[in-house]
Amino acid sequence: LKNIAIDSIEIADKTPLHLAARHNACVAIKALVQNGAMLDIVDSNSRMPLHYACEYGCNEAVETILYEADVMKTTKTIINAYDKERATPLHLAVVTCSEDTIHKLVKLCIAFGADIESQSSELLTPLHLAALNGYYEIAEILINKGAKVNTPDSKNKTCLHYAALSNNAKLMDLLLSHGALIEAKDINSQTPLMAAACHDCVAALQFLIQNGASTSGQDKDGKTCLHLIAEKDCKETVAIILETEQISQTRLENLTSVSLNNLQILGRMMARFQESIRQHQDCDGNNILHLAALNNHRDTVAVINDHMPFVNVNARNFLGQRPLHLAALNGNNRVIHALIKRGASVDSRDNSGWTPLHYASNYGFETSVEFLLSNEAAVDAFNEAKKTPLLLACEKGNTEVTKLLLENGADPSIRNDRGQNCLDIACEFRYNDIGLAIIETKYWERVMNNRAFDGYNPMKRLIERLPHVAEVKILQ
Repeated sequence: LKNIAIDSIEIADKTPLHLAARHNACVAIKALVQNGAMLDIVDSNSRMPLHYACEYGCNEAVETILYEADVMKTTKTIINAYDKERATPLHLAVVTCSEDTIHKLVKLCIAFGADIESQSSELLTPLHLAALNGYYEIAEILINKGAKVNTPDSKNKTCLHYAALSNNAKLMDLLLSHGALIEAKDINSQTPLMAAACHDCVAALQFLIQNGASTSGQDKDGKTCLHLIAEKDCKETVAIILETEQISQTRLENLTSVSLNNLQILGRMMARFQESIRQHQDCDGNNILHLAALNNHRDTVAVINDHMPFVNVNARNFLGQRPLHLAALNGNNRVIHALIKRGASVDSRDNSGWTPLHYASNYGFETSVEFLLSNEAAVDAFNEAKKTPLLLACEKGNTEVTKLLLENGADPSIRNDRGQNCLDIACEFRYNDIGLAIIETKYWERVMNNRAFDGYNPMKRLIERLPHVAEVKILQ
């Protein structure tokens, strides 16, 4: 190896020694070191050869490097060296390959002085990583060497949080027997039980409940295990949570299972919490049907209609809105159909006097308007602001809805609180197509006689603002 740059960087900023370590080439490692290769040289990721030997589970390479380093008195330099992610060789050893391979790697690193409490850029210790991967024997080695079980990472998660995600009850038992806090909370105030529940980790969930973990705790958003399970659609853990005694006291805030259209969880909740669901209102006064309508969950509405007759289809929220108002507000046609079939009142008014037809017309949902009209919704109902659905549609420039309302007999001569009729509004905003539709109705003479709005001659206003409409009318 004379006259060769022994530490030359060749591939991906790595020296020959990096590559030899990566491929477990022990003979090459010894030859390179004996010819002056540096064991503490780093690549672009701040990794030394030992990092790669540990990452790829190269037991012989790790052993060779550590013994060579011991001879050269550089062990302390390399054994706890950080890469760019602040991972030490021990961190990388814990997450490599199979547990059998890791067993020897971890023992070697510890024997040569690895810091078992070193933390990565995310404040993860080797024990966190062992717990996450469900490595019982590795965790046992680390704990027996003094690893702390309640050290939080950057998200305030402890080893027990990670063990819950690995679904390893035996590992969790080990952690608890060494003082792990069963109610430890992460940055979102979620406990290990919540982590297990919302990741469908059945074994972990059962173990934690058996060991006294609370199922009724809430995270920072006020969500319990049941809410989290519904959000993540965890079909296995929901049965376990619903069977516990503590959950009977759970407040069914948000009714997540409905808002996410989770029919299986809804069915289980119905069986267990029928009375609670019947009485439930969220912070806006919405019941279970309000939420289903608001989120356009037609299948959920169907389940409620078929299996929950005790839920009031005409219940009002704090704004006086019934489920049908919310369905119309969002143009949820199938939900509108299901609610009317169930007995929802098509002409019910909220606290502002709005009917479902007002909402559908205001937001331009033509099909919803058509369906409400086919179910005999009052076409000229007034809200508190003295506006009809037609006035709202005209103000928003909803041309097709305006035409549909006119075809169904809506009166365009009705005036709003400013004294404007529908033609006046069309003139103000220069809605040409709406103006044309209005003058083709039987009410055209009446709308052309409105001087009350601004004192102008209506024809003069029409000529100035909608000349094409005026031309059509004059020609007629």
